[in-house]
Amino acid sequence: MKWSWRMKGLVAAWIVFGIALRFQVSPPWVDTNRSAPNHAAPLDDANIRRLRKIVREVVTSNDFDPTQKLGNADDARRGQLEAWGVRRMIFESYDPQARWVVGVGPDGKPGQANIDDGANGVVDDPGEIGASNSDDTFEILPSEDNDGVLSPTLDPSRYRVLSRGGFVEHRQSDAAAGAKKIPERVTVLGETFEMLIEIKRPLRREPR
Repeated sequence: MKWSWRMKGLVAAWIVFGIALRFQVSPPWVDTNRSAPNHAAPLDDANIRRLRKIVREVVTSNDFDPTQKLGNADDARRGQLEAWGVRRMIFESYDPQARWVVGVGPDGKPGQANIDDGANGVVDDPGEIGASNSDDTFEILPSEDNDGVLSPTLDPSRYRVLSRGGFVEHRQSDAAAGAKKIPERVTVLGETFEMLIEIKRPLRREPR
């Protein structure tokens, strides 16, 4: 019987595959450098309760540092957080003087650049900040920076304050101020989940 080139190729492939199975060697067409699958511990109800408990312990610890991804958790707590696939925690506190603002976007112009968005005969005047279809940005600005320095006065030609009060990133100066300055909420970012944990007050720090 005369075999075609296609039949010969199929036979050769089966021979290589059989050798790979016999000697437990990956066939040459299998990529052995792929990343291993995620084996993070499942977050069932019991583990969710444990996660909330550990987060509260981290933020009330004397070693708490909001600038660290996991709040400077000790080795045992860090190990458990990582086992659950936690990669980062965002610590926030309510700032009554924080400003919700809309400001000029990357083009540096109020509203759409070189267009009279307000239809008042003036192109790119401050009243156009936040105009529809523009690249203007919306953000919340804390009243103080991480070192406790008051935020500067905003240029009214570039920003418009919409309201005040909101959750902002917890500052290092807050963490050093004692139990009254612990974060009020924590967003836990995992490999496959995101969870918001509200920290109830009053809480005391661990005794030294």
